Amino acid sequence: MKMGITTAGLSGTGTADGEARAEALLAEAVSLVSRIGVDAASTQFCTIPMYNSGEMYVAVYSKECRILAYARDVSLVGLDCTEFADLDGKFFVREITKLTEGGVVNARLSWPIGEVRVSALVAGVENVYVAVIRRTDLGVTGS
Repeated sequence: MKMGITTAGLSGTGTADGEARAEALLAEAVSLVSRIGVDAASTQFCTIPMYNSGEMYVAVYSKECRILAYARDVSLVGLDCTEFADLDGKFFVREITKLTEGGVVNARLSWPIGEVRVSALVAGVENVYVAVIRRTDLGVTGS
């Protein structure tokens, strides 16, 4: 299944500043999961604006590839994303689970929205994967 994700409101954040902000947001999101648990944190990710800034947003995936939180589009919560593939045919949530077993990684994913590119910083915590997804193609606005 090719996953369609809206980029409305996202601005280009491919800069070093964007990377630093993504790292800070990931640290905050991981800390929140550690402090209050996955369920309570997932609720906050989907309702508190700082976790969906328009430039970047937080998502949480279970190790079984189920979406637990998705700040950009809460209607995706609960979906099994085992078969979600990027434009290159990679099953990106499966890749996240493999890559993050050793800690934090910076995975570059190609979403099926024309030429829009996003990247994800991902950390494993409390048996889930917390991701900060951000737009990295400078100067392009999505719709």
